[in-house]
Amino acid sequence: MRTLITPFFLALTLTACSSEASIQYPAAGLILEALFAPGELARQGRAFRLAGLRDGRPPELDTTGARARAPIAAALAPFRGWEADPFDDTTRGRARVDAYLRTLEASAAYSNTLMTELAGKMSVAVQKDPDAAKREIRRLWAAFDPKMLSALWFQSVADASGGAILDLSTGQGVGWSSGNGSFLGDAAGLVWQKNGQTWLGDGSLTGRKYQVSLASAIATEMRATSSAATLEETGSRSETGGTASAGK
Repeated sequence: MRTLITPFFLALTLTACSSEASIQYPAAGLILEALFAPGELARQGRAFRLAGLRDGRPPELDTTGARARAPIAAALAPFRGWEADPFDDTTRGRARVDAYLRTLEASAAYSNTLMTELAGKMSVAVQKDPDAAKREIRRLWAAFDPKMLSALWFQSVADASGGAILDLSTGQGVGWSSGNGSFLGDAAGLVWQKNGQTWLGDGSLTGRKYQVSLASAIATEMRATSSAATLEETGSRSETGGTASAGK
């Protein structure tokens, strides 16, 4: 067994299985690739985080179309440091930081619930290839009831505890802890530690690293190469045989 590391969350595990091979693709990364175009995750995530700062509370969520994905972007897009001033000890400053962190906690809970649902459904069948898997993820997402998404966001906001204890020793990261666990946002997105394990982030969903099985591109190439080699070898033998016969 060996691991191939490629861009866009592609930590692919190549596993020998009889004469075939299968690829175990990290579900969390695949879901993000399916739901967000390149660059969209960072843009949408920052906009939603800043909306929480502007409103002084977690923002209202439009659950129609692509806007319903905004909390996922807010939680899992890269962080470039604090977007609220954690050193502003005024009443307004503390309220802004509290709104910012509650937005992130609610986004983490919302993201974890929906992405776990998608990953669970995607992990039960082998997909043809990454593109086919992404199409299926988008189909499953489109099937979510907007009313359900609205209710989930409302509950996620209600469960965001507030009263966070800031961790200002994380360098460029955004770190804090609350009644819901500990959180750290950095260049890889938000990591949520809960019950002694990584609950969300770093490839985990609800404390588990889900995988999606793909038909192996390498196995397909091997079959194609093997077939081509067989045909070439057969052709060479026929050609050689014909030449020898003609020389008699």
